[in-house]
Amino acid sequence: KSGRYTVRMYFADPALKAVGERVFDIHLQGRPVAEKLDVVQSAGGEMRGVVCRWDDVTVEDRLTVQFIPRAGRTLLCGLEIAASGMTLDD
Repeated sequence: KSGRYTVRMYFADPALKAVGERVFDIHLQGRPVAEKLDVVQSAGGEMRGVVCRWDDVTVEDRLTVQFIPRAGRTLLCGLEIAASGMTLDD
């Protein structure tokens, strides 16, 4: 449905990778929203999670998510999409 949404992505690296072994960019709706995301570095170590959040993402027909690997393979653990102004409890 067209509208504005909050998008949350959940990441963790269960493969015991080191800093720099899994790095990627994230695009929403064709636009870069995160560059050189290194989950292990962002989380402060392996086996820890990171949540990235973007508010008021405009969706016309469909939400487009693109991962662009820079090193290793991309790993997404969860994706949450909620209409702006709503929470999971709504």
